[in-house]
Amino acid sequence: MRKIFTIIICVFSVLQINSQTKKEIADAYIKRANDAIEKSIDYTTALINFNKAIKYMDAITDAKVASLGARAYYEIHHKQRTIEKQVKFLEKSNIYSKQYFLLAKNKKSNDYIDNLELYALAKKDLKTLRYSKRRKKMGKF
Repeated sequence: MRKIFTIIICVFSVLQINSQTKKEIADAYIKRANDAIEKSIDYTTALINFNKAIKYMDAITDAKVASLGARAYYEIHHKQRTIEKQVKFLEKSNIYSKQYFLLAKNKKSNDYIDNLELYALAKKDLKTLRYSKRRKKMGKF
């Protein structure tokens, strides 16, 4: 009985040592997303990796991660085929921008100013898309 108990403890300890935590996996996906943007300006790949990272995160606690999400969703919104999908992408961009503003500490930094400009652009584009969507529904007089 003692041998079986010892073997079980050894197996569990080896598995626990070799397993990755959710935070480590999420960090790896965030790094891949940042690399996709920095190396090849590929926001589609960045968004895919960002969404994979979000699955492993309980909540966004880093302003850089929120900024990454806001920028990725904003840069991809124009590639969507329908106005409804474009609106959804811009709304998600705004959600991540708001999360960034909650987490950002230095309100005079260049990152903060860049995210503020991105948020303003997303709001403007969102307003324009909603207006054009409403015009399409109304049809011609």
